[in-house]
Amino acid sequence: MVAYPLLILDVTHSPAQVGLVMAVGVIARLVVGLPAGVFVDRCDKRLLMLACGAGQLVTQAILVSAVAGHRVSIGLVLVVEIVGVTPPRPPAC
Repeated sequence: MVAYPLLILDVTHSPAQVGLVMAVGVIARLVVGLPAGVFVDRCDKRLLMLACGAGQLVTQAILVSAVAGHRVSIGLVLVVEIVGVTPPRPPAC
């Protein structure tokens, strides 16, 4: 979670924008946390993990291509931050 704020700082040179990215990440986790728990309990966990992994793969690939093409925007990083919201994983059994 250190890379997004550093990326925004490099692109915008604004600590306020870094704070915005961090705040959006925290707010997204708070808003999504409880409803996601209810949703996860009612659906196929394997299919959900595959769908979430695919979504994160696509958004990360878009961000990497934007960084490589020097076309990073704060909006793109915010979308990647929101889509990438995942609760901490429990240790493997």
